Order: sequence, then structure tokens, then C-alpha cells
Amino acid sequence: YTWSAPTTSGIGGLASGTGLSLISGTLTNGNTSATVVTFEVTPSVVVNGVTCSGSSFNVNVNVLTGAPDINVGADVSICGNESTEATVTVTSSQFGLWSSTGSGTILPSVTNTTVTYTPSQADIDAGSVSLIYTATNTCGTDSDSKIITLTAAPEVNAGSDVSICNGESVTLTASGADDYSWSPSND
Repeated sequence: YTWSAPTTSGIGGLASGTGLSLISGTLTNGNTSATVVTFEVTPSVVVNGVTCSGSSFNVNVNVLTGAPDINVGADVSICGNESTEATVTVTSSQFGLWSSTGSGTILPSVTNTTVTYTPSQADIDAGSVSLIYTATNTCGTDSDSKIITLTAAPEVNAGSDVSICNGESVTLTASGADDYSWSPSND
């Protein structure tokens, strides 16, 4: 085999070799993010003094800079009867997934980078839940979380149903919230 390593910016410790079925070395990455080094490998065999070379192929080595970098964004506050979307920005991850400290649902899948969290009644009663993204690569594991603060939806009462005669006016009174929207409007 003949191994050739191209010059790759920021990568140290590259090795090449001829007549070897393997090469080894300690690669160092001086870049700020993972860098792929592509080794070209050409197999050959010598039979009766004749060297026959096979087709070259590539072997990619992804030189990571450490455990994944993760950011799930800022904490949020929502009403308990709403859902919230979360998107993770992650670099150098080989696998990642979402989890929570609550019992709500994470959709469409815990392995998607963008998910929607719908709180459970237990989450609402607790007042908050943490949404956590954990990512792993061969260098390690890291995680980031955001706190979702939940405000219970108001329990509104608009009074009893009433009957009136045509042309009479009626006054309806609601309680349980700060603002109300009535429909149909009184135009």
C-alpha cells in the first residue's frame, strides 16, 4: 500500500508511507472546528518481480477539536396551554438527543435538531421544565439546557347563559383573567 496525506491547513502530525498496510500518527487540529483529512490509499502487490497496483481509494479522518459544542438558546416563558419550539446549534457531534425534566412530549423525534415541546399538566403544575440536548462524539459528551417557565392558562368564567327578549340589552361579566376578547363584537 501507498498512503499519501495531503497538506491540510491547521492539521499537524500527518504521516505518509509506502509498503505499509497501516500507518499511524498523532494528529493535532489547530483549527477552531473539526477538519476532515483525506488520505489516498493505493494498494499494490509484487508477484514474480512485477508490481501490480489496484485502484486508489480514499480514507477520511475527521479530526475533532474536543467534545461537541452545543447551544439550545435562551430560556423562554410560555402559557401552559401552549407549545414551544427549540432548535439546537451543535458542532462536532456524532450523535445527539433531546430530553426533559418533565413529562411533556417532544416531537417529531428526540433526535431532530428542531423540536416542539408540549408541556404536560404535571409540568404546568410544577411551573417550569428544563429541555436538555446532549451530544456525543469520540472525544466526549456535552449538554446544554433551556428552562421553560410555564404560566397556567386562566380559568375564566363568563357567568350563566341568559335569555332576553328581542330588542332588550344584556350585560355579561367575565372573571378570572386580565384581558378579555368578546365575539361577536358589539358594532
